[in-house]
Amino acid sequence: MACGAVALLVVVCVVVVAGAGAGAQQTADDSVQSYEAHRWDTEDATGDLLTFDLADDEEDLKAPVKVFGYFPHWVHHKNPRLWRRLSWDLLSHFALFHFPLRPDGVIDESKAQIFGDSLHEIAQKAQDTDTTFLLTVTCFDETLHRYILSNDARRREVVENIVNLIGEYEADGVALDFEAIPVDQRTSFTLFVAELAVKAQEKDYEIVVAVPLLDYSDDHTAFDLKKITDAADFVFVMGYDVHHVGSVNTGALAPFDSVYASIDSLMDVIGPDNSEKVLLGVGHYGVEWLCAGDRAGAPVLARGSSLPFNEISKLVNDPEQGVRTDWSIDDQAPFFKRASDGYDQGGYSQGGYSQGQGGYSQGGQGYSQGGYNQAGYNQAGYNQAGHGQSPYADSLSALQVDQQPPQLWRQCWYEDEQSLRAKYQVVNAGGLAGVGIWALGYDNGNLTHSMVTYFHDEAKNRNTIHRAPRRSQSNVI
Repeated sequence: MACGAVALLVVVCVVVVAGAGAGAQQTADDSVQSYEAHRWDTEDATGDLLTFDLADDEEDLKAPVKVFGYFPHWVHHKNPRLWRRLSWDLLSHFALFHFPLRPDGVIDESKAQIFGDSLHEIAQKAQDTDTTFLLTVTCFDETLHRYILSNDARRREVVENIVNLIGEYEADGVALDFEAIPVDQRTSFTLFVAELAVKAQEKDYEIVVAVPLLDYSDDHTAFDLKKITDAADFVFVMGYDVHHVGSVNTGALAPFDSVYASIDSLMDVIGPDNSEKVLLGVGHYGVEWLCAGDRAGAPVLARGSSLPFNEISKLVNDPEQGVRTDWSIDDQAPFFKRASDGYDQGGYSQGGYSQGQGGYSQGGQGYSQGGYNQAGYNQAGYNQAGHGQSPYADSLSALQVDQQPPQLWRQCWYEDEQSLRAKYQVVNAGGLAGVGIWALGYDNGNLTHSMVTYFHDEAKNRNTIHRAPRRSQSNVI
């Protein structure tokens, strides 16, 4: 579908505040800062991104599944020509990120100005390649969710504003990235999706609802997945951020068992007949932490930072970086590690996160301006927005540096061709609709080529089972 096509698309993205510990879903603040932490420098990005050469006998190579991709405004800001280098013919959906929702229910369009004249060209490119062009509307504020969702008039006003936004930009639909929705708004959010579905049907829109990795059989979440799926055309499972920039222990972004169990529980709730309504999102990035060990699960000493796969690939393949790669058999995920003298070597210096890596400095209000400080992360620190004691205080106090500073490490966990292939097997075995990508422009071409090749090969051999075998309840998140 393209601009002006009969069917338009609405994507709803949800993260629920639930659980605790390193493997838990993010808090409201983590959700906000997780996306902000992806603002790395792509000015000098190398490689062909999503573009690659096909073999002569594979000129028609195209993933026989849906491929959804987010395209963040900060990627465009750093490299305004990068969108032209994407392999648009491989994409089924292109979601421009992002349009924040304001407290008055009005959608903030200021980020769209970053795209400038390219916005019209992007829309035209999507139309020319039969790619569904989406606008991403975001809200990460728990209080704002409750304020809007709990009131019938305000909820309907936001629905109208979303519909108007689609028309204003001549887009094919909208992607709603709503995170940190309060559990007590479960019914209200379901009504919101239903009301949106009614408006969508009036204009022949499609609706896609994205949700985090959870045990979907649990009724104590912020959404009724069965009813939402019945109203929607697709659900988008965000298969990442089990460990994230705010985690207190290192670990995989998407442990295989967590992904497998989450999809399995989802299928139990929505029924096998709805398997073709499910998209599995994967991350084309990694998270690096300063930590107190070189093994999986090491205590984290400071908030992590995100790196795109193309940057990770450079580090792993540069002998001068002193990087050692490793593989977690339990999580089916890669990570690398390197010794560190403290914050400064990796760029956590006096303003927070590495401005040199495009990091997340937040105006230099940073992390204990004296670096590691041998008392560790300021222990009063983090506190940037009234958070109080550092979430890393326990890890830091355990070090108790009296004489010799401890050996510090940096660990970066990420996805590569091998770990993602395991997720693609879940898509194929479960008969799911396809794959989603966070985010376009983070790849150097390797991940996408591997994805397309996998599904192309599988399309030739349809002997795979169409239902994921059941796992024990203990494996469910």
